[in-house]
Amino acid sequence: MPGFSLAESLDPLNFDFRPFIDVSGVIPEPTSDQVSEFQRVLFTTIPIKGGKLDVEAFKAHIAAMPEGSTVEDDLYKAVADVCSGTPSVEQIKALPFRGQRAFVGYVMGTFLADPLSRLPGTNA
Repeated sequence: MPGFSLAESLDPLNFDFRPFIDVSGVIPEPTSDQVSEFQRVLFTTIPIKGGKLDVEAFKAHIAAMPEGSTVEDDLYKAVADVCSGTPSVEQIKALPFRGQRAFVGYVMGTFLADPLSRLPGTNA
């Protein structure tokens, strides 16, 4: 009889930043509230309209940012928050530029993609 096994449906959220920094671990499963806040921050930080960057909204966001703050600061904090601090903002910032971007992209793809499209046995 077919059944459902969450262990078979969801892979652990492993990460490994070596050899750049000696940090690896498993991202704790975020709560729905954490994912909602991540999406809110992300879509405020990088406004999309019609599938493209909304340049005017992006400029307005940058203009409203506190002095000394950057878009990267907002993104890395949002990523660390949805990951429950594993890894931390400081660990993400310690990576080289492409490593930072790759990890942020992994987290975005994990928590923004339609989960039904990744589950076995679905037609989504």
